[in-house]
Amino acid sequence: MDRLAFLAAPGIWALLAGVIFVIYGLSGRLAYINILGIIKYYKNVFTKKRDFAFFMIFPLIIAISSALHANVDEDLSQLMAIVLTILTSMVLSFMVMTNGRYENSMGKEDKDLGDLQLRERNQDALAVGAYEILVSILVLILIFLLPIANGNDTAQRFMSFFIYYGFYSFLLNVFIIVRRLFQIYLNK
Repeated sequence: MDRLAFLAAPGIWALLAGVIFVIYGLSGRLAYINILGIIKYYKNVFTKKRDFAFFMIFPLIIAISSALHANVDEDLSQLMAIVLTILTSMVLSFMVMTNGRYENSMGKEDKDLGDLQLRERNQDALAVGAYEILVSILVLILIFLLPIANGNDTAQRFMSFFIYYGFYSFLLNVFIIVRRLFQIYLNK
């Protein structure tokens, strides 16, 4: 009976789930979970490499600072989960609004250059929105797995860093979506 005691450790089950996910992903069968495709579309939103680098590196620097300052505790994780949930619903609403505006424009009989720009902005907004949803799901998963790291300072710091990074990245990308929505509704 003592030989099976390791099965009671939650970390073993989290590790097993991670290994299964990685093996499934490496087998090329992530057709239903298109994480890399979403990231590719997100990267294509940026016409300049420095802009993409900024949106990757800036939250990284803030996340390192935050993780070095303090681990994500239960109170902070609950607050972050609530904020992420509210903002994710906002992102979904923005995606619906931008797509609705685009479909209304495409229904016109005489399309002009502005309509082509509208199409591109709509695609950008949907790509960033999909990326935002992906980030929020990953951060929420990490928040739910955080209690597994209790007592292991290295694991808590590691998970805290990724939670902070995802959270800051999410917040920064909200600006892109708001700007795209603004452009779509002004049609500029």
